[in-house]
Amino acid sequence: MLIEIANFDKVEVGFEAVKPGVYQATCTGCALKTGRPSDKNPEGWKYIGWEFTITGPEYVNRKIFENTGYAHEKALPFLKRLVVGCGADFTAAGFTTEDCLGKNVSLTIGQAINKATNRMDNTINKIAAA
Repeated sequence: MLIEIANFDKVEVGFEAVKPGVYQATCTGCALKTGRPSDKNPEGWKYIGWEFTITGPEYVNRKIFENTGYAHEKALPFLKRLVVGCGADFTAAGFTTEDCLGKNVSLTIGQAINKATNRMDNTINKIAAA
């Protein structure tokens, strides 16, 4: 069966990481997720999937993704760094993901080799409310 797609021959297939630097962005995704079950964790890893959309100065509309655990005490400092960086309110009981959505932030982006894919990926080294 032929699936017709206009200009399919011109679609680029690669992935290029964003150059390291400071970028303005908006939190466009913050959702509870569950990873695949494993022998160590038969119910799957509980985490929050973050999505930031760059608004400038370069790479406008590029997405930066980050995952942070919330079910293990060792993961909480990484989670709180993103919540505070978004400028979202929180209490001793936690925070609501909706308070992070739409927040403008300044992201300091780095790069690291992803061990699973052996490709260069982006990392969020620092986040601050803009």
